[in-house]
Amino acid sequence: MRRHSLVSLASTLVLMTSIFIYPQFAAYADVIPSVVQLASGGFQNCALMTNGVIDCWSVDNGGTPTFVPQPSIPGVSQIGTGGDHVCAVVKNGSVMCWGDSTFGQLGNGAPITAPSDTTNSTPQVALGISSATSISVALRNTCAVLADGSAMCWGENQSGVLGNGNTLSTSTPTKVVGLSGIEQISISHVEACALVAGGSVYCWGALMGTAGTWDSVTSPVIESGVTGATQIAVSDSESCALLTGGSVVCWGYNYTTTSPPATPTIITGLSGVTQISATDNHMCALTSAGSIGCWGDVINQYGSQYHATPLFIGEPTNTSAPITNATSIVATLPGVACATLTDKSVSCWSSADGNVYILGPTAPMLVNATAGDQQVTVSWIDSSNTGLPVLGHSVIQLHGNTKTQVCEVVGVNYCVVKNLVNGDLYAFQVMANNGLTNGYISNLSPTVSPAPSAVTTTTVTTTTTVLKGSRPLVVAFSAGHSALNPVVKRQITNWAQHLTHRAMITVTGYAKLNAHLARSRATNVAVFLSSRIAVRVVIRVVTKTSWNRATLAIS
Repeated sequence: MRRHSLVSLASTLVLMTSIFIYPQFAAYADVIPSVVQLASGGFQNCALMTNGVIDCWSVDNGGTPTFVPQPSIPGVSQIGTGGDHVCAVVKNGSVMCWGDSTFGQLGNGAPITAPSDTTNSTPQVALGISSATSISVALRNTCAVLADGSAMCWGENQSGVLGNGNTLSTSTPTKVVGLSGIEQISISHVEACALVAGGSVYCWGALMGTAGTWDSVTSPVIESGVTGATQIAVSDSESCALLTGGSVVCWGYNYTTTSPPATPTIITGLSGVTQISATDNHMCALTSAGSIGCWGDVINQYGSQYHATPLFIGEPTNTSAPITNATSIVATLPGVACATLTDKSVSCWSSADGNVYILGPTAPMLVNATAGDQQVTVSWIDSSNTGLPVLGHSVIQLHGNTKTQVCEVVGVNYCVVKNLVNGDLYAFQVMANNGLTNGYISNLSPTVSPAPSAVTTTTVTTTTTVLKGSRPLVVAFSAGHSALNPVVKRQITNWAQHLTHRAMITVTGYAKLNAHLARSRATNVAVFLSSRIAVRVVIRVVTKTSWNRATLAIS
């Protein structure tokens, strides 16, 4: 469909044309980049998007997000963040890291500068790694699992958390000793665990002994009470394993008891768990029902509280019914958790009161609705936005007591809502989307009622004389219209007249877009006895709402 603009050239009006394709309705999952993976560490959360972009944000204690620009890295398959540095697995098997390098956590072999802070915003290649399949990133250290089932770690080595047999920090990746068949690693500031083939779990670093004291263990030891593990998660004070039946066992100090379990203990109140995640001092679990339960040092609407059993997150507060539409989670600090939802948006729960905080753009302004025949054109203006750029918009229709999402558009600030009922009342709202989630919803547009428009027909004729065999007759014409009332049909007829003899000739209509002229060429296909003919051209131009008078220019 085309939109047209009217231009006056002296006393002759010429129809100027430009192409505009009305946006097709499509889901955000198809049009706007969505989240592939969430990562959390310290006070920073990150998301890997379907277009390869990495979005990161930090959150203050009031739940206000601040987006932090990240470098562009082609071919990223997984990300991790430790709060002050970010690492990414690239599809060629390499690992790239950027941000705080004070303790060697970028893995580029650069000198460790602690206690002086050093930052490198340019992605650095972790040395000696060419077959990484996954990573785990903590505050000051990083680990990567390799395709051969081994693992390498680097950064600060407090309590022997790098698993290389000593407590020396290093900026060069070193192998975790004594392990093979590694499927996953989870590392915290002071402890790390590895899940190996067969479902066993090995841990090292600051481990809690049976006497309730912390021991520094510099090489992996098996957790004898864990079998059939499918996933692991490690915080600074507690380690957990997801088992094949959907239950969760944990061990270590979880801020809930005076006698924390040194051996794996099942977490009651959980079933059908599909994913677990850890942060500083609390854990979260995602269930097959789409709900999220968190325990440990969980912050809800009543402030910081210690929960030995899971507190299930609700919207808008934790006193509401638990949410049931989460598809993946990360435990966060400060706060409780962030999650991707079934609509591929992201929600996060803040530390201030446990409520959802919005990662999306501010609400669009000046939403207007212009009625037509069985349709309404909705337009708007974006508000100023300090977060991620707006990538698209969703329009919500209010008709009677029903709210319906009627269209989603990218790159334009209007949408034509079609197939409406003439005479009914409609109003509309608009939300902007930044890829992570929808933002705040706008105020209502004015209420409008679609109606058919009166149609009038005006025919304009002209007569001119051309020589047989001369160049084709070119007719340029124009008609009144508006940007949202484009010309949809041009009717052009001709007659060639020789003295008293009259014969029909054909006209081929076409739009020459690059010259912005709509033209029709008349070609004489009749046989005439004279070389002089008269041509009368009749033009009717149809727009969306009326037949328009056409002014002709003959050349």
